Amino acid sequence: MNGSRSEPIKVTPSPRDDRTPLEWHSVGHHQGEATSDECGKSRFRGHFDQMSGRWHVRGFRKSCGRVACPTCRDRVALKEAVKAEKRLRRGLSILHHDGGPAPRRWGFILDPGATFTDWWTRLDTYQEQRARANAAVRAAGLRSWAMVLHAEDDDPERGCPWRGHFHVIGDGELGRDMLRSTGWTTRLDALPDTSPVGWLTLVLSRLSSFTYRRSIQRLTYGGLAAPNAQARAGGGGAGSESQELRCTVCDREIPRGEWLRAIPTRGLGPEGEGCWAVDEAAWRFEPPLEPWWGHRRRIPVAA
Repeated sequence: MNGSRSEPIKVTPSPRDDRTPLEWHSVGHHQGEATSDECGKSRFRGHFDQMSGRWHVRGFRKSCGRVACPTCRDRVALKEAVKAEKRLRRGLSILHHDGGPAPRRWGFILDPGATFTDWWTRLDTYQEQRARANAAVRAAGLRSWAMVLHAEDDDPERGCPWRGHFHVIGDGELGRDMLRSTGWTTRLDALPDTSPVGWLTLVLSRLSSFTYRRSIQRLTYGGLAAPNAQARAGGGGAGSESQELRCTVCDREIPRGEWLRAIPTRGLGPEGEGCWAVDEAAWRFEPPLEPWWGHRRRIPVAA
């Protein structure tokens, strides 16, 4: 694909002329304070293992789930990164169904150039540039990708353009000459890495430095990683979430509805995050105050 030329990218403008101004903020910008008194505090969930006859407890940190919270920002970014890794790998599995060797992974920066100024400050121009970026990436040969906006450079050492640009991570045969022919300025952002940890690191590093607005998706997907493409392939669409949670003690997935609220009655409980087999006499188990597994239903409690 390298060396070939493509037709100019044409994007049909949306009939809706939305000139809403956008204000983007750096992650963790909430004035240096947590958004809730509960943020970062240790909490526990537990389930009863029938095979061993013991209770297993999982520790976690309370999180408000807001990227603006300086206490929860890294946790939210990690959660987003894990979801991104799963979605991108699902797209990769769809690619393998086509046969042929596994595609290469790429990480690069897309910059629309100095001709376009302040396009990220208005909703209509932001959406137009995002559509142009997706069209350019598709024309360049990527089949599955995730893209995140970096509105302004807050870390000059990263070498990002000072103006708005996109970070893209994806799989395929990237034709860089073709990408340049679409009118975008581009450069590789990271060395391709085939390990899951490397991929997660790439995604997480993008989330740790990008800017956001609550009503707009922070991380968007294209090609075979897009929600509609994965829904057609039977891999789950937007909002799909596993209804199981892994217990590392019994090394199996436990339905989320079987996890109860676990309250230590002797001391503060184990430190950190992880799973432990515990003494039932030192814990109290009860239904959660609010359903936390993604949908509302009551947990059956034995009489």
